[in-house]
Amino acid sequence: MPRKGMRRTRRHFVDVTTLALELGISPRRVQQLTHAGILKRLRPGVYWLEGNLIFYEVYLKKFKERKGYTPWAGFHDDYLGGWVRTR
Repeated sequence: MPRKGMRRTRRHFVDVTTLALELGISPRRVQQLTHAGILKRLRPGVYWLEGNLIFYEVYLKKFKERKGYTPWAGFHDDYLGGWVRTR
């Protein structure tokens, strides 16, 4: 009978370099996000892979919402007085 819930085996945890490659950011940025409380660390140098991928996606979504960034519509620039198209 299989166990329910997340299995905490060794394959679910990675080092900082592997996590940085998966997220597409630098290892230093991973450390900064961990210090800010966005990413979780089991112990120094060991990170939870699946959870941190989700935490980073949520962080990016909230960051883009706070900045008013929508890739298909652009944002309103008060200095220029109009809508600015984004990529």
